[in-house]
Amino acid sequence: MSKTLINIAINGAFNRIRGMVSAKIFSERIGRELFVIWEEDKVNCNCRIGDVFDYNGNESLWKHTSLDKIKELFKIDPLEKRGKIEVNDKLLIIYPEINPEKGIQYYVNDIKNSNHDCVIIINNENFYDPDMGLGKFISEKQKIYNSMKLIEPIYKKLNHDLKNMSRIQLTNLNVNQDENVTLPQKYISLHLRGGDFRPPKSLSGLIPEIDQIVSELLKNCNKYQIKDVFISHNDKNLFRDVLNKLLGHNLNVFYIGRETERTERKNYSGALVDWLILSKSFLVVYFAFSSFGYEATIPNLLTKSVELPQKLWGEWFPIDNIKSNIPKFTMQFNRKNKVSLERDLYYKKLLDIEKLCNGKNIITKKNILEIITSNSGFD
Repeated sequence: MSKTLINIAINGAFNRIRGMVSAKIFSERIGRELFVIWEEDKVNCNCRIGDVFDYNGNESLWKHTSLDKIKELFKIDPLEKRGKIEVNDKLLIIYPEINPEKGIQYYVNDIKNSNHDCVIIINNENFYDPDMGLGKFISEKQKIYNSMKLIEPIYKKLNHDLKNMSRIQLTNLNVNQDENVTLPQKYISLHLRGGDFRPPKSLSGLIPEIDQIVSELLKNCNKYQIKDVFISHNDKNLFRDVLNKLLGHNLNVFYIGRETERTERKNYSGALVDWLILSKSFLVVYFAFSSFGYEATIPNLLTKSVELPQKLWGEWFPIDNIKSNIPKFTMQFNRKNKVSLERDLYYKKLLDIEKLCNGKNIITKKNILEIITSNSGFD
């Protein structure tokens, strides 16, 4: 009997997808057969795997199973406890704790060196075998993204939406709006992550201010002489605020008027179409901690993309020198210190927020840590 790796995908859609892709790369390196479990989550990802992937088109990537089958086979609920759990000599479960230093990457060697017949990981993160190097990992991810088969209705919707955009022409004198316009071949994309990721004033600094978003977008439009901008958003108010700031800058803003709220299953095809459009752009301006934005830079290696207010995914999993002759990334001492320092400062900021929110019905440090370290709601 072959040894297996079972990846239980959790949280938002692209938290799940990036974890599944990472598990595919890793399983091949350690010689384990990969199974994936994708259960509906009415808060973070209210869709079935069949609403996203073509079962027949992805047989070479992974096989599917269910949580009920795992519970029946092993007489255990793998989601019950966090940490590294050796159930017996045949089963190892890895469910990372809510701790920024102990994500799935922390347990890579435990998985790699395990002699258990089955290893189950509960995962929503990128992770890789350090022996292959980050450069090779990103390259393999790119190949998988470009070979994955989504369900046919998504591609049909993509072809339709590319030719039926709404366009707002922002000139110095007036604003013109057209419907059923074709998106140009060359454009810059802006992914506005609003909704549940638009914090109160006490959280300012953790995501970009509107002025920074607009400034960065305009800087890149001017730098690369591109006037066509596609904006994907899940927050109409944030979209309106950004448009108001762009008035008078002679841009053509393309968008699709639809809902992308993740609690509604019917919205997922539209969200995936948006992601495909982002992935085909010249560059993407996106929010830090947005797996939706960062992962869109992978299929075509959009190395000029910008993460705001600072690089996080782009720092930890850089794509900018993927085509160099260097066989693998080596995290230099200064880069290690920089990443560590950014994390320390980030979580120190959360402690400050807890003090600000103390005694108020806003949000607690514990809740924020659960959101950030699991990326729930940050897709």
